[in-house]
Amino acid sequence: ADYNCVVSTVCPPAVTSTNAALTLVDCGPVVVEAVGPRYLAITPEPGPNTVAFLIESPSGSPCLPQYVNADGSLGPVPVQQTPAAWGTVFVTDQEIVPATQYDIKIENPDGTLIGGPSVTTFLWGDVDDNGVINFADISLVVKGFQGDFSVISLQAVDLLPCILNNNINFADINGTVRAFQGAPYTETGCPSPCQ
Repeated sequence: ADYNCVVSTVCPPAVTSTNAALTLVDCGPVVVEAVGPRYLAITPEPGPNTVAFLIESPSGSPCLPQYVNADGSLGPVPVQQTPAAWGTVFVTDQEIVPATQYDIKIENPDGTLIGGPSVTTFLWGDVDDNGVINFADISLVVKGFQGDFSVISLQAVDLLPCILNNNINFADINGTVRAFQGAPYTETGCPSPCQ
């Protein structure tokens, strides 16, 4: 059976996760979650058919739409995999930036696009996604630097460099401190990938 989803900007119902700061949007065949300022998590529901995921942004990013690659990066060609092969894929690339809405569409093997959920990434530096950038955020990034992911995910605290590296270091700590001081993401020196 093909995946079916209500075609809308946000597919109802929104389901609050066990972490009250996170919102999961369950749109039939796929669950999409913002898991950090620069990461999305996409988990397709089990099924036998292959699917690809197209990421769009209503903000008019000149880089998007692009497809999710098997490693979570973005590219111009659809990657069709079964839900079992996808598992949960953590999507990040220069095009995934803080406080930005992303629309996820599901592409069937025949090229048919089906509307999916929309999610918004965390604010820059707000790694616990509570709407406030404070010392708690800095402390959580330091915990990540120490390798302690018992209360925060790697994806929530992996902020820099421009192409994320799954390595929490002083750049991530400094990015959070600068965000606390009021510096916007645009001051990180990360160029627009489409310029």
